[in-house]
Amino acid sequence: KVVILPHVLALSDREVAALRARVGRGEQLLGDVLPGTYDAHLRRRAAAPSLPVRLVPGLDRQALRAALPAVVQPSWRVEGGAGDVTIRVLRLGGRIILGIEGTQPGAVPEPSRVLTVRFDHPRAVRDLGGGEAERVRDRLEVRLVGGRPALLSLGPERPLH
Repeated sequence: KVVILPHVLALSDREVAALRARVGRGEQLLGDVLPGTYDAHLRRRAAAPSLPVRLVPGLDRQALRAALPAVVQPSWRVEGGAGDVTIRVLRLGGRIILGIEGTQPGAVPEPSRVLTVRFDHPRAVRDLGGGEAERVRDRLEVRLVGGRPALLSLGPERPLH
């Protein structure tokens, strides 16, 4: 529902038409600069295409969180980390793979650490390192051992109804 245009200065006429079509379907455009000031051949246009772009200065993660909390905020949170937890997200089709690391690069890893991953609503989850079958749950405790990351496979969201 949102098209993010980070520092998009050049757009072809075809790309402008495609963006207008997306807006016509109810999608929002976010950018940090007025997009399309230049054409596909990097020639300055007399005027940028009239696109309803919401300008977000900086367009970094913090600015996006403020502009679109529902889009940027994940449907999970990790508890038990003292600000030193790194989470990597990979989307594969309808699945999400979470990689959770408990120490910063170069730091001495803790021998063992337990973190809790809580989901906003029940969803299909499998701890890829734990050997358990996938189950629908609203939270999962993961044990980080010797600095190795935990890998979780998240299936489609299953809201409570």
